[in-house]
Amino acid sequence: MVLIRPFTDIYNRGQRMFSTLITLIRMFHLVLLLYRLVLCLTQTTDPPPGYGELQKGHIIAPEWDSLFAAGRNLTFIYKNPTSEDELFRTSLFYQAQIEELERAVDDNRFRSLDAVWELYLNGGPLHFRQIPFDKFISAFDWNSDDVHRYYSIINKTRNVWDRLVAELEILAESDTII
Repeated sequence: MVLIRPFTDIYNRGQRMFSTLITLIRMFHLVLLLYRLVLCLTQTTDPPPGYGELQKGHIIAPEWDSLFAAGRNLTFIYKNPTSEDELFRTSLFYQAQIEELERAVDDNRFRSLDAVWELYLNGGPLHFRQIPFDKFISAFDWNSDDVHRYYSIINKTRNVWDRLVAELEILAESDTII
């Protein structure tokens, strides 16, 4: 029994160290997630010309009305978060619509660039700015996984939007778009 005790102590110490290591890894993961969240919340860019003004004179093809409506719905949900399902459903719908808009631009479909330009003149997807994660955490009882899940949707949508803006910049340089 006396010979086994040192080995048992080493084993127990190893278990505690392993448990501490797992806890540190989890804490590190949470810190990274919080860092990404803070980075997302603090990103600022100069607003494009006409930001916040409803632009008139552009006729948006009916297939893009749902994209603009989903964006307005998301900003409304941000102000009054009552349904987590509605938030995710609308965010995923917006993501699908903006991906379809990107495909339409790539295919040179009629009026697709007009929709991108109109969205740009209105300040881009407004639900990218000031995401009220604190409201979501309290209203929906979110944990870090829920925050990460929503951030992932927003990040994918933001990547598509960035590619669309890059396309506008290319066209503006070639004086194709005025």
